[in-house]
Amino acid sequence: MIVEYDDEAFAEAMEAAAWYERRQDGLVRRFLGKWKEAERRMAADPELNQTFQSDYRRCRFDVFPYALIYRIAS
Repeated sequence: MIVEYDDEAFAEAMEAAAWYERRQDGLVRRFLGKWKEAERRMAADPELNQTFQSDYRRCRFDVFPYALIYRIAS
């Protein structure tokens, strides 16, 4: 599975990472680690997560209040 990010969504995620970096030492590493975990889960089994709003799916991060929103390309 090829993972591509929408520019606006990626920028929003980087803003969140910067916020966590300012918040507490080491927190940004945890955030980015959870992002990569969610990405791996999504790529390993894209159909695992339920659909919403037609054909979109949501793979939630553990611990942090974020999710990867995606759809499976034909």
